[in-house]
Amino acid sequence: MIYSAATADDHIIFQRIRSGLGVRFPARSTEIWMNESSVWLKGSAYVTIERYDLQKRWIVSPGKKRYVEVPLTPAPEKKINNDSVAIQRAGWTYAPTYEWTVKETDQEAVIGDQPCMLIVAEGDADYSSESVELWVAKSAPVNAALYNERVTAGAVDFDWQDLLNVFPTLKNRFIMRFVDKRQPPIAPETTYETKITKVETAAPPPMIYEVPDGFQRVNSVQELSN
Repeated sequence: MIYSAATADDHIIFQRIRSGLGVRFPARSTEIWMNESSVWLKGSAYVTIERYDLQKRWIVSPGKKRYVEVPLTPAPEKKINNDSVAIQRAGWTYAPTYEWTVKETDQEAVIGDQPCMLIVAEGDADYSSESVELWVAKSAPVNAALYNERVTAGAVDFDWQDLLNVFPTLKNRFIMRFVDKRQPPIAPETTYETKITKVETAAPPPMIYEVPDGFQRVNSVQELSN
């Protein structure tokens, strides 16, 4: 199949760090190219290509030269809350439902080369709490609404839709950095930090939204690494 990419697409790289129990885990980077019809996302092991014009998603293993095709919109799965998992291990089933408050602040900072302002979200439940600091660009350097819909919603550790329900304009804001602090009832606080390290509009590499020639198609994600 022949696909002609746009001459200037959104290009974003972000770095994610998790810390807890006094341990700061190694940073992980994710690179994204995207336009109105396609998303290319490279994680630590696989590349995911989403083609909205074809209603297809490919998960690609560059190392094994294999790929699998999966539904672009899979059937919804029951969400497992991290707090719930920890508590169930202790013999107590609890999935917190947070009541969120979201507000803009007067705090400002330059992150990367983007002037940003701070939005703070506080989630409160019966036995746990969650606090999210969101540094949003004053002027979105890329298509923020599209990026949030296709990337942010699945990449953040908090419930993105819950925040949108309380603060709808957040869907059009580009988040340069967020810090998510989660305090479960019987486990230590865990912090997730994500920071944009590169954001630009540029010409993507040729044929980036295609499965490379010569790659073998397999039937499951598990077969990608076998």
